[in-house]
Amino acid sequence: MQPSTTGIPPQSISGARILLRGICVVMAMFSSFVAAHWMLMTGQFLNDDLPAGNIQSIGRGTKEGPVLRLEGGREVVFSDQVLFTQPQPVHLAVGDHIEKRSGSFVYIVNGRQLTDVHWILRNWLLPIRVFVPLAIYLALGTVYVLNYQRTPIGDGFRSGANSKPPRRLRTPTGNLLALVVTWLMLVAGMTVVLGCMAGCLIGIAKLLFP
Repeated sequence: MQPSTTGIPPQSISGARILLRGICVVMAMFSSFVAAHWMLMTGQFLNDDLPAGNIQSIGRGTKEGPVLRLEGGREVVFSDQVLFTQPQPVHLAVGDHIEKRSGSFVYIVNGRQLTDVHWILRNWLLPIRVFVPLAIYLALGTVYVLNYQRTPIGDGFRSGANSKPPRRLRTPTGNLLALVVTWLMLVAGMTVVLGCMAGCLIGIAKLLFP
């Protein structure tokens, strides 16, 4: 049995180490999943294109929002997230004038600007629901790195007591940097997975409901 680097018998620290690592992993996975989802939503808002026009009729509701028929016959979907993530929810009606250009975050209803870059940052890119679990992961991850000289997620790849330990970075600074890089990699991976899943679901929906 290897001696403990902290001067405490391994039996007395193994439970705390596993618990600390578990909390870090859960917080990292949760915060990266939420961040990836909201990055995809931000991209959706950016690409959304609603031609300027008056609402001629309001059709069925979809998962994204109500289907609107504009003058000229074009049908568009207006995001519920835009309508209801407001100080006071906005309810569309026949005759309302809407506009949203692709490449912009600005949704306009009857000349009133409902969203902008600040709205995107506050609600989707930098919300407190990402910051809280991310802060917990970074804080406890830092404690883990300083005590065990490994990142919590990297340490979790050990499959057993006799398995070869993961390669250690030489300095605490390197380990702390790896803590952040690991989270960014999780966000990137989650974004790709969620994007592929969303694409598949949209494709299936178009086949079933042409």
